[in-house]
Formats: sequence, C-alpha cells, structure tokens
Amino acid sequence: MNANPYRSSPLGRIPVSFVVFVLLLAAYDRTFGAYFPNVHGTIGNDYSYVLPNLLAGHFWRLKNGIFAVPWFTPAVCGGLPFLPDPQSHYYSVAQGLMLLLNPLAAVYCTILLFASAGYWGMYLFMRRSLGAKPVAAMAAAAVFMWNGFFSARMLAGHFLFSGFMLVPWLAWLLGEPAPDEAKRVLRDMDRTVAASVLIAYWLLSGLGAMGPVSVLTVALLLAVKVAVVPTSRWRSIILHSALALVIAGLLSAAKAVASRSFMEAFPRSDYLIPGFRGVAAALRSLVSMLFFDPVSAAEQARARLVNLQWAVTRHELEYGVTWVPLATIALGATFFFLKRFRATVGAMAPRQWWALGLVGFGLGAVLLINVHSPAWNSVLKALPMLRSTSSFLRWLAPFVVLAAVATGLAVDVLPGRLAVLVAAIGIVAMVLTVALQDRAYYDGQDYDPTQIVAAREAVLSASDVPSIQSIGVYRHDGQALRARNTNDLFVKGQSQLLCYNPLFGYLLERFPIRDLHPGSIEDVRDGHFNLKNPACYVYPNENRCRPGDHFTVDQAAAMAAFADYRPYPFEVSRAQRIANWLSLLSWGAAIVILAASTFRRVRKRRSAARTPAVQAPTV
Repeated sequence: MNANPYRSSPLGRIPVSFVVFVLLLAAYDRTFGAYFPNVHGTIGNDYSYVLPNLLAGHFWRLKNGIFAVPWFTPAVCGGLPFLPDPQSHYYSVAQGLMLLLNPLAAVYCTILLFASAGYWGMYLFMRRSLGAKPVAAMAAAAVFMWNGFFSARMLAGHFLFSGFMLVPWLAWLLGEPAPDEAKRVLRDMDRTVAASVLIAYWLLSGLGAMGPVSVLTVALLLAVKVAVVPTSRWRSIILHSALALVIAGLLSAAKAVASRSFMEAFPRSDYLIPGFRGVAAALRSLVSMLFFDPVSAAEQARARLVNLQWAVTRHELEYGVTWVPLATIALGATFFFLKRFRATVGAMAPRQWWALGLVGFGLGAVLLINVHSPAWNSVLKALPMLRSTSSFLRWLAPFVVLAAVATGLAVDVLPGRLAVLVAAIGIVAMVLTVALQDRAYYDGQDYDPTQIVAAREAVLSASDVPSIQSIGVYRHDGQALRARNTNDLFVKGQSQLLCYNPLFGYLLERFPIRDLHPGSIEDVRDGHFNLKNPACYVYPNENRCRPGDHFTVDQAAAMAAFADYRPYPFEVSRAQRIANWLSLLSWGAAIVILAASTFRRVRKRRSAARTPAVQAPTV
C-alpha cells in the first residue's frame, strides 16, 4: 500500500504535483494566450518599450556575437546607453529566446516560463522549507502561479516584473541550509551562489523598481520559515542571505556602477506620490484587490487615492488571488484554533514570536507607505533609492506571496482527505474565477507588434541589420508627435526623436534634445553631427562632454560604427573599470562553483544507485 497517497498519480510514477502543473499551465495558456495578440491584433501598451529593445539587442548580437557587451544603442532617442539603463533587459531569458523566436513569441514564452517557475518555486518552498504536505504545497503553488499581480502586468506590458516570480526560489535556497553552524555557510556555498545568481539576474534583466520589493518579500518568506519551523535558525539564514547579496553585488557590479552614473544625471524626485486617504481606506482597498472582482476593486481603490499626478489604471491595481484563498484561509484558521492553537502556541520559541512580529511589521510597513501624508512623502523623497518612485502601489506585492503561503498552510492543517478535497475544489474554482474575469481593458491595449516581428523575420544575418541613417519622427497634420509605436522607427533605419524611455520622464521632459532634429545623422551643426554620443550620458567627465552631447565632426569613424550597431572607443571611469573586472571574475568563480556542485551531486547519485541495498538478516 502506498504510504503517501499524494505523491504519485493514477498515471503511474508521474507525481501528482507535475500532473497538476501541466493542467494549470494548459489552462494558463488558454486564458492569457489570447492577449498575445488580443482580438484586435495588438498587445499591452508598455510593450512599445520592451519589444523594440529586444530587437535592438538582437541586432547588436548579430553584429558583434553573444559575448560583446552592448554598452550603447543607436536605435532610439538619437543614441542611448543600453546596458547602463537600469531597465535594459539584454541579459534576460527573453533576449536569449530571441536567438530562436521573434520578439512577441519570446515574450510570451518567457511569461509561461516564469509562471511555471512561480509554481515550482512555491512548491519547493512549502514542501522543503516549511515541511507542508504535498497537497498543501500544490495549493499554494497554484495560487502563486495564477496571481493577478503577475498576470495583469504581463498583459499590460510591465514585462520587466517577470523576475518577481523567482521570489520563492530565493527563499527556498536561502532558507534551506540547516542549523546555525558557521561552517555550514561554506559547505552550502553552492546554494548561496545559486541564490546570488538569481538576485544578479534581477538587476541585469531590468527588474528595476521592483528590486527592493522583491528582496523585502524574500525576507518576509524567510521570517515565515523561522516562525513555522521550530528548528530554523536566524544565524544561518542571515549569514547565507548576506553572503548572497554580496556575491550578487559583485556579479552585477558592472551594470550597477554604469546605471548609477547614468541615473545621476536624470533624477525624477519631483513626481508626486499617490496614496490612500487613510489606513482604513488602504485596508479596504487591499482586501478588495486581493480577493474580489478586479474591475470593481480597481474602481473602488482608484476612488480612494489622492495626490495623483498620473493616471492609475487597472493593471496597476490588480493583485488578485480570488476569493478562494480567503475561504481556504478561513477554514484552515478555524481548524487550527479548534485543534492545534494551544499546543502550537505553548511550544513556540521566542525567535518564532520575533519572526511573526517581523512579518507583521513588514506587511504593515508596505501598507502604510501607501497611505498619503505630506510629511511622509517628504521623508520618502529624501531617500536615495526611493525618491525617483512615482508610485508605491507595487510595494503591496508581498501580500500576494504571503496570501499564497497562507493558503498552503491553511490546507496543511486540515485532515488528509479534507485537505485533498479543499485543495482540488479550490484550485478548480480559482482557475475558473480567473478565466471568467472581465478583461475588456486588456483587449483595448493598442500597441501593434507587427512591424517589430516582421523586422526580426527579415533580418537573418549581420548584413541585413538596417543601420541608423537618420533621425525620424511621426507627424500628424505637420506636427511631430509621440505615437504608440514611437520606438519602432529604427527598423527603417531611423532613430526616433520623440522616443519613449521612462528614465527621461513620462513626458520626455528631461530628455536633452538640444539640436537633435529630423534628418540625416550626417547633418552638421556647430561642429557636431545629428547623433548623440551616449558615452556622454554615463561618463561625461572621462569623455570631456556633457550628458546629451553629440558626436563631433572629428568623431566621424566612431559615429559610423555606433550607427551600425558596432562598438566604438570611449573612456570609462575608474570605478567602472574595477566593476567590470569584479563582475568578470565573479561570474567565472560562480560558474566553477555551480559546475563543481552539479558534478558532485551527479556523482553522488550515481554512486548511490550502484550501491546495493543492505538487507536485514532473516532469523
């Protein structure tokens, strides 16, 4: 008789968790695949930034190979920093898929991959970090995979947030090492390095403003582990986490230094920060956004916001996990208080209470940061890492992850068959609820990817890449304007004058246009060409220029190379040179450590497979 009825499926040795995953992924594809493209042949508006960047990165790779670093791109804005842009995603899964797929297919496959990663990361965290039953882990994994924070932003084009789905993987890697012996840090170095690679991926793939939120969410999950698992030790977790952050900083040092230098020239600290009218309004909005209809929840939440400078639309107010987790948590809480409350509370160690307090404090902080107060806004605008933020609504994302974990823990306290029944009915109900939601808003998204997709299919080799010949602009009735497909002009050999890059402000108000004008890049005015030298944005002192300056007439060869997506000579700061070497050496060391760990684990498994089982003697 099978001692664990949850481990294998009716299909034989295929795990139930895998069968559930396949069914969920098929339903996910059927539900959200219809928006790539939607009924009008268009996709989310913010893909007007993502898809052109993917194609520009593909052009660079065709010209220079996979190992050349794309410091700059001539594709938009008359020439921009590429790697130094904190939102650039050249080193990302989607860019890698561009080797085989067109930009739209690469984006959609990446969405499916990260939704899948969310499922398996949450499953591993629940099973191995929290010790939950398989059925409870599957329930939590399903909720996280289908959460509205991820799906809504993928539909709208906030594609750079996809890395947020790696949060439970990091919590598993950093929370798994056992007891608090310092020597374990070295013994489990492979896990720490793997965690640091995931953090570095966040930075290199353009996670940007979601980075601090993601790190906070990982910290809250680790606190949950300490609160739930009595044998957990803060010391081990803190040591591994601190070491992972240091290694991640080394791995991503080259981009971090360049991005900081680029951003210093274009602060966005003057944007207003929207917030809810009070704590009660924030709580009501949070509950409705998490558990109820996203259309009405978004409308109610928007009505409670004040201090608005920019429109807050539906996708920025979607966090939904549906009503199913709420009902499941209520049922699990009832069983817990009736059956386990006294025994559990009586056995809890002080560190577990401290961990629970930390979780409560963290969730309270991300809620309060979204409550409007002029004095509070002044404090936020004075903080270096936060002052450029135009909205803290995305800081509510930890509630989504904790809702999934709470759902799993609620199922875990239920008796065996009831747990299976609740999880099965809950997963089906959740999927149906999400699938039947009104998504007319996303059918109204109107970025047309046709031009970018066609260009990818037409450009098969380096000789096919259209070099930038001129500065272009869309016009209507003789007036230059910013269109939805503004950044697409480079497929015709034109770098868009009125481009879209959030770093320059939502209205391009910080873009130093100077005398950049429609026409040939070889037009000469005041001793310079009609194309910007992007090195001036990042290293102005080293290159003796100002941010936004153009190539001068004595830099004709450099300009020609740049316009053709090829590298050209420029000077970098001393800090950048050091960071480049640190990143290079760190990646080499990380690859060696992970390869050695993989080899050791494979050899150990093979050795175990060859060793015959020892049978007990018969009497």
